[in-house]
Amino acid sequence: MKKTLSMIVIAAAGFGLTASASFAATGSKADYEAAKTQAKTDYEKAKDACKSMSGNAKDVCEAQAKADRTKTEANAEAAYKGTPKAKAKAQKDIAEANYKVDKQKCDDMKGDQKDACQKQAKATEKSAEAQAKATEGK
Repeated sequence: MKKTLSMIVIAAAGFGLTASASFAATGSKADYEAAKTQAKTDYEKAKDACKSMSGNAKDVCEAQAKADRTKTEANAEAAYKGTPKAKAKAQKDIAEANYKVDKQKCDDMKGDQKDACQKQAKATEKSAEAQAKATEGK
């Protein structure tokens, strides 16, 4: 089951990376709108792939699909606006989306392992947010 979940998460991540990577080189309004449209399409495909799952695996899959959409849209907006503030906002949005995925993954765990997982997820989010704040100041 974990192998299947990993493969779906990797596939879902690929959807988001494709759209954001193709957008990153330019910053026109047309490219921004195209990236948003592609993000929505990729999200719907990834979410459909989650329908055959159940329980927490489905929740993780859906959280990953949302996170990938957020990444693509945030990076597209940052590239379109082209400001350090926009880039920092994108980094913060991505950090929050990744945190939601990581936190959902912790739900399969119990006791101390779950607590440690949640603390690590929060620490990772805080670190990414601190990096975003540093980017904003540039």
